[in-house]
Amino acid sequence: MGVKDAVSKSYLQDRERFAQLWNNHGFGGEKVIQPENLRELDPEELMVTGAKGPGVDFVERYRDILKVYKDRVVLMLLGIENQENVHYAMPLRQMLYDVMKYESQRVALEKQHREKKDLRKSEFLSGMSLNDRLLPVLSMVVYWGAEPWNGARSLHEILDIPPILAQYKGIVNDYHINLLEINALDNLEAYTGELKGLLGFVRYQKDKDALSRFVQSNETLFRGMSLETVQAISVLGNARELDSYFDLGRKEDKEGINMCQALQEMIMDGKAEGQAESVLELLSDLGEVPEALRTLILEQKDLEVLKRWLRLAARAESIEAFADGMCPAA
Repeated sequence: MGVKDAVSKSYLQDRERFAQLWNNHGFGGEKVIQPENLRELDPEELMVTGAKGPGVDFVERYRDILKVYKDRVVLMLLGIENQENVHYAMPLRQMLYDVMKYESQRVALEKQHREKKDLRKSEFLSGMSLNDRLLPVLSMVVYWGAEPWNGARSLHEILDIPPILAQYKGIVNDYHINLLEINALDNLEAYTGELKGLLGFVRYQKDKDALSRFVQSNETLFRGMSLETVQAISVLGNARELDSYFDLGRKEDKEGINMCQALQEMIMDGKAEGQAESVLELLSDLGEVPEALRTLILEQKDLEVLKRWLRLAARAESIEAFADGMCPAA
């Protein structure tokens, strides 16, 4: 298990965070899931597929998180699978997880019926009675990657359906994954607490201006953040430079960690780094540059001005002519 997998799994095990993800993404903002009604389940999925000689064939899989939800009217199973990278067979993988959980429920029912010896005729063949019902299994894929998800979102997308079957596609059973793509999250304001801080940081990690605005608009949230969330931001938000602002191995202060100043400094450092790269690219594109012009470029802080200079340089007859226009004393 990689570091990101371990951190995301540990962070979303929390019942309140788990419930927020399901309520906001799975149930359209409705508070269907109450955290206090969630209980942990063994994430192992095991299915015996047959026997060969003295041995037994079986399939074994492990979900990241699996919980059972039970209140006075609802009983269901909820799972979360965290992904750092795009998984191009995810519809098949998720379908296998769900099938195995449904089959494990059927096997448990069959065992109960065998002990009671109450199955008749066709019921005996299936291991289920006419009135038996399985608990619904709901699964979510949480994708933490910075790049857009470009993989399949349904089983049909990874099937080679021949043209002759195209018009009958509906009879080819499909399976859709419930994908939460953090980098494209459009209902961030629906989330609360430190989970919102983490999701927002991951959402805007590639846009320093948007990230800065997010931090400023949620200043109170970032002023007293737990060590657990700071570490999650560092790992899942690809912000390992936070280690230079905090000793993340220290004991957590009772008041929490004030992230505001450190995050703003980190964002500004990132902008400065990007600015430096743009300046060097401009100088490289211009080739041999007179010293006076080189000094002027290196001192320029406005990226838009630099881009405008580059366009002017491209239209100039020569770098000397461009230099004379920019700094006549050169």
